[in-house]
Amino acid sequence: MVLPTHNRADVLQRALDSVLEQTHENIEVIVVDDASTDATESVVDEYDDDRIIYIQHEKSHGGSGARNTGIEKASGAFVAFLDDDDEWRPQKLSLQLDAYKCADEDVGVVYTGIENVDSKGQTNGVDSPRVDGDVTKKLLLHNFAGSFSVLLVDAETIEQTGLLDERFPSWQDWEYYIRLSEHAAFTAVPEPLIVRHNATHEQISDDLETKLTETYPMFRDKFDSLAAEYGRWFKRRRRGRLLFQLGYAALSRDRYALARRLLTRALVYDPTNPKGYVYWLVSLGGRYTYRPAQTLKRWAVRQSL
Repeated sequence: MVLPTHNRADVLQRALDSVLEQTHENIEVIVVDDASTDATESVVDEYDDDRIIYIQHEKSHGGSGARNTGIEKASGAFVAFLDDDDEWRPQKLSLQLDAYKCADEDVGVVYTGIENVDSKGQTNGVDSPRVDGDVTKKLLLHNFAGSFSVLLVDAETIEQTGLLDERFPSWQDWEYYIRLSEHAAFTAVPEPLIVRHNATHEQISDDLETKLTETYPMFRDKFDSLAAEYGRWFKRRRRGRLLFQLGYAALSRDRYALARRLLTRALVYDPTNPKGYVYWLVSLGGRYTYRPAQTLKRWAVRQSL
């Protein structure tokens, strides 16, 4: 498995512990330190476990570059990923490998559900996707899988797909999933076997302006021809879904006026997206409607657990 990290010594031990405590013990753990300046190396040195391989970049290559270093170093039959601020449930790998063994021969990717928790350990949301098979068309509209931490990919599919596209400052996981889906079918383990902790640190993916000016046009253009294979209406619908993602990002960062503009454009391109109407309505009152709606949603999730 590949664990990229950069200046996250405070959370790295939690991630590493969750890997080493897997019920499936035959694991190669590749920690790629992307030019950290904190105590990352010391944290890794504390482990007396020959399953850990530590690689240090002298200069930062970004998250995708660190993952690519790990992919190139990996020697196992499968490659899994873990972000340094996430953690795996103990049965994560075992259940994925069981699902892979039971799946059709064309399956090369197994992904799991995610539990999102806040800084107090309270659950904010649970995603339990059940999308299987040829998922390229679905992925062009929506990243239903989530973060890299959910993935288990067989080595053959990795080899056919190649490395991550390091040009993308965000949506790197989504971009890679689409390319993986062109070479293999997906299967889901819906259980939330990943715990994703709300970040208290600054992330590149949180840079809304970069998403608007760099990620969005690059992502849109890279897969436009692929989307066009499903027809003109689908290509237009995809444009709406991308704008919806930007609108949601703006809303979650309290950029309410921008969110309304983006969500309005999203609905013009794709009037079939029910979530678009919900979030557009929630955006109308700014923080007076968005924050209560967010609190109500989280309360409902916790009551359902």
